Amino acid sequence: MEFDPLTIAIAAILSFLTGWLWFSPLLFGKKFQSLINCDASPPKPENMMYGMIAQWRD
Repeated sequence: MEFDPLTIAIAAILSFLTGWLWFSPLLFGKKFQSLINCDASPPKPENMMYGMIAQWRD
């Protein structure tokens, strides 16, 4: 079985672009965010600090 690298790369790029468009505000992004109760505002710096500290553990 042979694999064509160009075909695989094109398929990967098209898959990424389809997902990006699907979840963008142009199509279903706003509805998706409301269904999962996601706030699109940027995170507060102090909350980011606690997340980085929690991930730093050994």
